[in-house]
Amino acid sequence: MHNLFDNDFFNNDILIESQYVKIIHLQTPLGGDINFESDNIELIYNYDILDNKENIRNHVVLVELSLIEKSSSEKDTNPKVALSIVVEGIYNVNSNVEEKDIKYAKHFASLNLTINYLRTVFFNITSLTANGGKFLPLININELHQKRNEEQKKRKVKTLKSKPKSLKK
Repeated sequence: MHNLFDNDFFNNDILIESQYVKIIHLQTPLGGDINFESDNIELIYNYDILDNKENIRNHVVLVELSLIEKSSSEKDTNPKVALSIVVEGIYNVNSNVEEKDIKYAKHFASLNLTINYLRTVFFNITSLTANGGKFLPLININELHQKRNEEQKKRKVKTLKSKPKSLKK
């Protein structure tokens, strides 16, 4: 019997097929740079896990990071600087992982691998700025899951409320 994550090497349960950067978008004023010491910086994370319908062990994880430095002026509502990075990882859950544990492997192990890849990409990108390389703060995956679940519940409620009258019972 296999216990998920009960081994010497965490990554034995997840096989990495590929990880890569899908999008990098930086918006700054001419000659501007990101001020990482600013109190006006906001980090926003989003993710999605896409399942392969033919093979439940195969899946794709997308993680998006948006870094927004808002203007300190109340009159100026446009962001002063915006950086958006989207990374993607394609993974397979090892065949020795029981079917009941596949969901947890995807939502914790694969997501964690993708976020760590994002951290590396972020450091490499910020290494090219005048401030030098910066590390992302630690990310609580449980909070990320809770936030995502709440957003999905809100979307479902909006969808149910917006159905045409002919579909409502």
